[in-house]
Amino acid sequence: LLDYYHDIHYKFLSIALEQPNLSDIALVLEDLIHCPITLLNYNKKCIFSTQEVYANFTVLDSMLVKKESYMNYTYIRQTVSLASKKQQLFTQLVVKIPNIGNDFHYLVINEVEKKLNDLDFMAIENAVSFFQMELIKKFAISEVQQNFRNDIIDDLMSNKFSTKENMYEAAEVLNLLPNRKYRVVVVQFVNSLEKPWINTKEPNVIDKQQTKRFIKMCQNYWHDLVYRIRSNRIILIMNTNHESDEDFKQNFQKDFLSILEKMESRPTIYRVGISNETTIDEFNTYSVQSLKIIQ
Repeated sequence: LLDYYHDIHYKFLSIALEQPNLSDIALVLEDLIHCPITLLNYNKKCIFSTQEVYANFTVLDSMLVKKESYMNYTYIRQTVSLASKKQQLFTQLVVKIPNIGNDFHYLVINEVEKKLNDLDFMAIENAVSFFQMELIKKFAISEVQQNFRNDIIDDLMSNKFSTKENMYEAAEVLNLLPNRKYRVVVVQFVNSLEKPWINTKEPNVIDKQQTKRFIKMCQNYWHDLVYRIRSNRIILIMNTNHESDEDFKQNFQKDFLSILEKMESRPTIYRVGISNETTIDEFNTYSVQSLKIIQ
């Protein structure tokens, strides 16, 4: 038993040293326990499946698995049917993969041809730990990268550059070009009756994780989006595509409302300030304009 544990741990450790993706860890786990593996995001949407047929399923029933001494995590076993084979019912073991900031994932083991045994749980427990390690690593890297981008945006908004050349060079890091037109949009979420976006301990501070999820949705609609999350508002720098003020406003409103509809927790009150068309040179002026609108 100890040899088997060391063998499992060594396999995950070996792949961890190769800077794996989450999918690489899932494939190793599938090979160890001989069950298809599916990864879900915080909203229980599939982000990867070792076998595509198990990416779409409907949960029919679920129950908490009794916690044994060898379990460090909480498991749920659920009965599901596949979207492609509705008559085929089988069970899944689901475990939440913790992460910093509560932006978690779910690991799903599809028990199609076998029920998991104690040795399988040994592999699963190791996999969850390595998934968690990779998620924390990715979170740390993304935070450093975003802080660097935030510094550039702050300098652009306050015009702290000594020369235009320095300004353009910094803006190019964000894919902002001096010959293009942009609008500065400021979004402020006030509250939600169901799940407040406002931090209850600090009433003027928005929930960081909800805001990050909102940004991810925005990036599906506006691919060249540059953003800055502040404590009580979000700054968006958007390409104008040569639209008139009214056309931009209508298109933004349509996409913005569509994004909110897809959010798991929607704010009931929000304020949006949209600047006039501008260039990088005048970001400091037009960021103030959009901020004044929401105030």
